[in-house]
Amino acid sequence: MSQTFLKKKEEELKIEGLEAINEVKKEEQTEVISEVKKEEGPEVINEVKKEEQTEVINEVKKKEEPEVINEVKKEEGSEVINEIKKKEVPEVINEVKKKEEPEVINEIKKKEEPEVINDVKKKEDKPFNKKIYQTIASSLPRRTKTNLKSFKNIIRSKTKDLSEKEKSYVIFIWECNNINYDLESLLEGRYVDCTPEGAFTNGKTICSGYSSLYKDIASHIGLNVLCISGYAKGIGYYPGKKLTYANHEYNVIKIDGNWHVIDCTWGSSHIKGKLNIKIFNEFYFLANPELLIKTHFPAEKKWQLTEKRYTLVEFLKWPKVSSYFYICGFSKYFPEVAVLNLKNVNTQKFIIWGDNIKNIEVFCHVSFMKGDNYIDQSGLSLVSPYEDRFEIDCRFNKKGTYIVQIFGKKDERQNYCGEMIKYKVNVKNDAKKKLKFPHTFIGAHAIKLIEPLYNGLKSGEIIKFKMESDLDNIVIIDIVWHYLERNEEGFFEKEIEIQSKPGKNITIGINEPKSVLSLIKYDII
Repeated sequence: MSQTFLKKKEEELKIEGLEAINEVKKEEQTEVISEVKKEEGPEVINEVKKEEQTEVINEVKKKEEPEVINEVKKEEGSEVINEIKKKEVPEVINEVKKKEEPEVINEIKKKEEPEVINDVKKKEDKPFNKKIYQTIASSLPRRTKTNLKSFKNIIRSKTKDLSEKEKSYVIFIWECNNINYDLESLLEGRYVDCTPEGAFTNGKTICSGYSSLYKDIASHIGLNVLCISGYAKGIGYYPGKKLTYANHEYNVIKIDGNWHVIDCTWGSSHIKGKLNIKIFNEFYFLANPELLIKTHFPAEKKWQLTEKRYTLVEFLKWPKVSSYFYICGFSKYFPEVAVLNLKNVNTQKFIIWGDNIKNIEVFCHVSFMKGDNYIDQSGLSLVSPYEDRFEIDCRFNKKGTYIVQIFGKKDERQNYCGEMIKYKVNVKNDAKKKLKFPHTFIGAHAIKLIEPLYNGLKSGEIIKFKMESDLDNIVIIDIVWHYLERNEEGFFEKEIEIQSKPGKNITIGINEPKSVLSLIKYDII
């Protein structure tokens, strides 16, 4: 063949090829794209490659999703990529989890957890060393040596590197220890300055002054604090008394996104009658709402911060359960109502349960109510210790209204007992036989008296004494001393002829090296 003929044939073939390509473009472009979308991209591409129709592929790349095709080429499996495009992020995460790709999971978790949560975790992991914050609080200038404005700037400077909880604790410590409750002015009906400046300058105030001062200082150093009002079982309250208006004010504070309760008034002192005993009580710093609700009922229900919302009627039906009840390790009590009505019966048993209560001292005080006055009644209660509880038996010899107060003492070094729980008992009838329990003293919790459970022993009478105790050195002191020994059943038991004369008494006590600690005393008649 001649060269001319060959060139002519080559030109004809090129023209036919171009026409074929154009025809493919027009008639098969859509079909190719659809096939790609249907996850058969590799087959189409292979077919195109076989026919060397690269222009078709290039045209598809321009008009359709180039990234998908590129991924198809790289992965050689367009099904995974198309499936990812169709699905939302949650399904991708599930797919990632199935494939156990920890790096992707960690990245997702980082995005799902806001910075605030991470900050909270960091702060919770940081040890809360109270001594450090007590030192900071004690290093603040004396109230009398500065003014409130300067003081707030100083405390802001000293606490700038602390967390929200640490800052709030420093203010709580300082205020509870440096501001006194103005009980005298309250009882005498005198005006009390409850502004932040007044409370700070005077060094004494009442509840609204405590709360306003705390809010003022805390807000200055960047804390979110509010003053709230509510009903409190505080000064002058007795079970059954109606509270017709909000009589207390305290604070709520937002720490790491959560609201908590702070009460500097109740944290600064202990009121006993007309005495204000200065005692720091940490229970009221970020107090547990489920426990605090027994004495503090917010005017706005949302500030109860409890899992269940209660009514004022329910609040008033509960006995007054104070912080010392929980501080001493108790958690449950009986009866669960504040006011008891006794008809044709003159005795009532009270029980308090707890953990690790072996060294707790428990006392009971019974008073007869006459108007708003309490008249002390001795010999009407007896406390019996058990491993997990204390049982308190009370007798009421004449009809009328009684107040029963149960006190607790956790530390031997304490020179006071805190009221734990308070009841009111209405007795409808006089007792047919008026009996009293023997007198009990500090430390009597060490002995569980079984008999005799009445006071007023007769001279010359033979009396059987029986008791239970972990101690071994128990002695009964009459004219003659009687040392008791534990029997096989674990009791201390002995029959004694009373030799003391009427008007005298005999004592059960602990025989210590240099003295006898008297625990129980009987009068002789």
